Amino acid sequence: MVNAVITATEAKSATLQDLSIMDRDGHIATGTNTDAIAIAVTQQPIGDYVHEYAGVSSPLGQAIGELVYQTVYQTAQKEIALKKSR
Repeated sequence: MVNAVITATEAKSATLQDLSIMDRDGHIATGTNTDAIAIAVTQQPIGDYVHEYAGVSSPLGQAIGELVYQTVYQTAQKEIALKKSR
């Protein structure tokens, strides 16, 4: 499931880039020191289908990437709005 971690990390970094979120040095941020990713698997197939890969080209990877992107995007937008209101 290393591919799942890579896919999630790429999606997070892409979101930060799309939102032009900068680090303290003025570079595009790729994450923070508190980022964490947990991938849980049961090792049990569901029906006849087994996810062997989770890269961005696989159905599982596409789902992971979209979920992470949308979650980070929505959360970052809320944080940006909070900072503007202060």
